[in-house]
Amino acid sequence: PEYRRHAELLQILVGQRLCRVLRAHPALAATLTTELIGLRVLRVFSIGKELFAVFESRKQIEVEDEALRMHLGESGGYVIEDKQTGRLWGPKAREKEVAETQ
Repeated sequence: PEYRRHAELLQILVGQRLCRVLRAHPALAATLTTELIGLRVLRVFSIGKELFAVFESRKQIEVEDEALRMHLGESGGYVIEDKQTGRLWGPKAREKEVAETQ
């Protein structure tokens, strides 16, 4: 149920473009930067304990292409930054706010 809730919360990303990746394993960050930055999220869903964000094709508008599969693990999470307000939200938002003020 928790992952389904995360998928529901992340529906706000549908139609938005991935602007940047703040933190990820170095190999993953390189792939995300070259493959997904700038692409629009077409849908977000969960299967079991995994979340999926499906991105639009670079070649055809509204056609699904790449997908990002996420498993949050025991202490994983994400932070979403509202582009207009700068407001942070998500399971790791509080940690990021604390780290930036120290």
